[in-house]
Amino acid sequence: IEGSEHPAKINMKLSDEKGRSMIEATYGNIQGKFKRQVRWSGLKPGIYTLSLEWEGEMFEKQVVISENKES
Repeated sequence: IEGSEHPAKINMKLSDEKGRSMIEATYGNIQGKFKRQVRWSGLKPGIYTLSLEWEGEMFEKQVVISENKES
């Protein structure tokens, strides 16, 4: 996400097909570009919804996990 010049808070949530929250995180004082890696380990294969709430707007993206190999 590339954002505004003033610091903002970002709420991230990953939900399964039934709407159950699998991962939740809040990042504060984000300014400019925002980039984070999310660890998918422990999640079963399926379709998930990644939601980001930022400055009063909601962004959603479907994520498909086909298999989860742990190294």
